[in-house]
Amino acid sequence: MKKREMEMAQLRDYTVRLEEMYVNMNMFRHDYINILASLHGYIEQGDPELLETYFEEVIKPLKQKFN
Repeated sequence: MKKREMEMAQLRDYTVRLEEMYVNMNMFRHDYINILASLHGYIEQGDPELLETYFEEVIKPLKQKFN
């Protein structure tokens, strides 16, 4: 009985972690799509200054977030 309870607790922990990863992946996907759309817009406008500003202010800081 104890073994079964322990297995169920581990399964619950695993499920919670899996759900957290799923939420994080969806948030990342949403952010990634927005970044690509913004880059596309700046490239379409042909404005290298806006593109560089966006890169410096939005994309570069992401490196710190993921390290």
